[in-house]
Amino acid sequence: MLLKNKLSYIEQDYKKILGKQSLKKSLINIYDVRNKFMHEPHNLSFGFSVGGQTSYSIGINYKDDLQELSTIDLQVIVKELNLIYEKIKQGFTCTVKRYDKEYRKYPIYKKTLLYKFSNYNKNITILPKYFDNYNSNSQEM
Repeated sequence: MLLKNKLSYIEQDYKKILGKQSLKKSLINIYDVRNKFMHEPHNLSFGFSVGGQTSYSIGINYKDDLQELSTIDLQVIVKELNLIYEKIKQGFTCTVKRYDKEYRKYPIYKKTLLYKFSNYNKNITILPKYFDNYNSNSQEM
């Protein structure tokens, strides 16, 4: 969000992720577990784990509260973030091409050109419960 003054779309794109209740809940669970792990690890205990080759879910108890973390939700979040990162990358490369020809010689610029966030999205499967969110963006997936 430090870039929101420079990238007008970034705040709206992040809010789009948070606007999806199931993703917002997952992000809150991740935040809560991480926070409790850092500050109160003695109050955490393992609840359950279920998984297979393509997905995995775990439950972590904090006192009497069960927090579930699932790769199914995380995959959707990663896919959404990859779309944002691809926009940032395109903006960066266009800006460098337009204003700073000398910077094009830098290894980081060359590496950025080769990095394809969309290729990672091709390998991420979205479950039907999330699919309605992607019907309008299916070309981006």
